[in-house]
Amino acid sequence: MSNPNKQMPIGIDLGTTESVMAYVDETGRAETWKPRGGSSLHASAVLVKNEKLYVGDDAILEADDESTLIDYFKRDMGKGHTSVIVNEVKVPPEVLSGYILKHMRERAEKMLGQINDVVVTVPAYFDSKRRQATHEAGRLAGLNVISIINEPSAAAIGYCDMKGYVRGGADTRTENLLIYDFGGGTFDTTVITCGNGKFTTLATDGDVYLGGFDIDEELADWLGQQFLHREWYDPREAAGGWKSLMLLANGIKHDLSESDSAIVNMVYDDRSLDLEITREFFNSLIAPFVDRTIAACEDVLFSARKSWEDIDTILLCGGTSQIPYISERLREASKIDPIQIDNPQELVAKGCALYAATLSENAQLNFEVANVNSHSLGIRGRDVETGRPTNRILIPRNSTLPSTVIKKFVTSKNDQEHVFLVLLEGESENPSLCFEVGKFKVALGEGVKKGDVIEVYCRYNEDGRIDVYAKSSDNPSLGRLAIKRSHTRLESLEVWRNKILYGVNFEVDDDEEDSFEGMDVFADDVPFGYREIAELDGMLVAVGVEAKRKPLPEELHAQQRFTLKLAREIEILDHLIEAGEEKVEKQMDVRRQRKLRRHVYELKALRIQRRKAHDHAVMALGRQCFQQMVPDNVVSMPYEEVNRRVTELKQVWY
Repeated sequence: MSNPNKQMPIGIDLGTTESVMAYVDETGRAETWKPRGGSSLHASAVLVKNEKLYVGDDAILEADDESTLIDYFKRDMGKGHTSVIVNEVKVPPEVLSGYILKHMRERAEKMLGQINDVVVTVPAYFDSKRRQATHEAGRLAGLNVISIINEPSAAAIGYCDMKGYVRGGADTRTENLLIYDFGGGTFDTTVITCGNGKFTTLATDGDVYLGGFDIDEELADWLGQQFLHREWYDPREAAGGWKSLMLLANGIKHDLSESDSAIVNMVYDDRSLDLEITREFFNSLIAPFVDRTIAACEDVLFSARKSWEDIDTILLCGGTSQIPYISERLREASKIDPIQIDNPQELVAKGCALYAATLSENAQLNFEVANVNSHSLGIRGRDVETGRPTNRILIPRNSTLPSTVIKKFVTSKNDQEHVFLVLLEGESENPSLCFEVGKFKVALGEGVKKGDVIEVYCRYNEDGRIDVYAKSSDNPSLGRLAIKRSHTRLESLEVWRNKILYGVNFEVDDDEEDSFEGMDVFADDVPFGYREIAELDGMLVAVGVEAKRKPLPEELHAQQRFTLKLAREIEILDHLIEAGEEKVEKQMDVRRQRKLRRHVYELKALRIQRRKAHDHAVMALGRQCFQQMVPDNVVSMPYEEVNRRVTELKQVWY
């Protein structure tokens, strides 16, 4: 069978648990690709067994207790590697996703002909790092990813096409849709206005670590507890026990979507236990997860400046959304009957294919898709009052793309040669809790005077690309840069196949610095005023460290006690982390080891927060000593020097 529309790009819904490929035929109709006699749903899983690599449905069929099944790796996209280590090799999730895409491409080409250009879906809440990781997976699979589309946008297109709006339908009314996409590994909710040939995203929210997998884990853990309490044996610690509990939990979840109760028979270590689980109990077990999704829906309505009364349709997407309790909760909150699509994954893939068709040179369809940024774009700076590093938001989240912002700076000295800027993605004021998109410098040329105004233009494009350029009154084009993550570190899938099967390790550091095309990184350069701020910070920190254990005026006792309290908390966390790492090394059970390691990571994250809070507290104590004019015989205080630095800084930033 030849390709019905050879030049038309393909749409792929790359899911956490299942993936779907779709194309647009010669009539302009979206169709899902199915192997002869098969299903359109293809498992997003990779299996290592007997020095062989199995991909997709074959991985599920061949899996047993002696093999290593890798799934749910979409949740790790953007990280250095997945949580599963095979033959002591840390495997990047892009590589595993690349195997899925390559497997689907090779099988589909037998029916559709050569496939080159594709559009791939991602959760709306994916940040730029995860989106670029999806691009990289396509490249590894030999595909040209011409665009990325948010899953809720693809769902809206598929839904409107199903109703006849996309391919020349007569109905041109405008609808406000709330897309509720609860998948196997991620959750998204988006408000979209569609009509008159345009799909406009108003706001989006979500959680990349919330999906059906988490529900399965909760139920599997409960089943293990019941067996332990009644039979005095913990199947969660048995070889293959946790895997079987997860499979059992997944089956129960599906059964309770069809029936009011399910009978479960568990057999471990020659002991057996029969349980009846009701839908009512199951609903109470998963209520906390559903609560999080309802809260996200209300948040996204607020961001879109809408209320439930403004929503015409609630569209349920993702396999987990088929749980009846979810429809009940949404109906209770909105007073709207949600629409449940029989094959939500197919709907998303078809919408993706229709969007891909609009990007073709011989496009048969013509409609617009306007998205928003799911995360704020900011620039790293310093708060002049506190001296703390801060994320200065340039383009807030849920801004309609493309979006452009202009930020003014002034030079800090005569003959300044360049401007050094660091772009961040995230909502936190603390830069360390945000993702660093790029850092670069703009040459200023000669004859620059202290206080000269530099305008930096930042444009966030629809495809996620960020363009930055700068100008001054004397030079309208100081520099122009396009920020695009350059992934060159990953080798071919064939090379990775040998690494995975035969244990040739390839270390990828989660904290590895990213390279970027079209720019140079200058670690020694500093932005406007940073040098002066750093020097002032150093003075105040030195004073705070000295003052921490000195007899201070009563007005400073509260800050002094707070600083000492944080120091003690850091010491306690150091001991807990050390003890936790020892337990991780000694624990042989993989599941318990994973839980312990996660606990240690949480402690380390808390220690980072406490250390930063302590640093800020020390600086604040030093600043208060300066403000209270603490005598030199108590704390060494360079009053004249601090005053001079503060005066200089007031002239640096607007």
